[in-house]
Amino acid sequence: MKKADVVIVGGSAAGLMAAVTLKKRHPEKQITVIRDVAKTPVPCGIPYIYGILGDVFLNMGIEIIQQKVEDINRQEKTVIFAR
Repeated sequence: MKKADVVIVGGSAAGLMAAVTLKKRHPEKQITVIRDVAKTPVPCGIPYIYGILGDVFLNMGIEIIQQKVEDINRQEKTVIFAR
């Protein structure tokens, strides 16, 4: 089982930019983004606004998992993936 300090479910532009912003403010945190598609269109100006180019998430240490989430258990702090 993998562990993360913050898990963001949804890898659209909002989810990805939330991950980038959080990582910039708290670089010590392990951040994971879970999305069910391989690539998501992101408005082309966003990397320039944040001053980042290239493989942003890999360079920042943000893990991207491509899976569909079936359930979230907040009491146990776990995410269950669909099969």
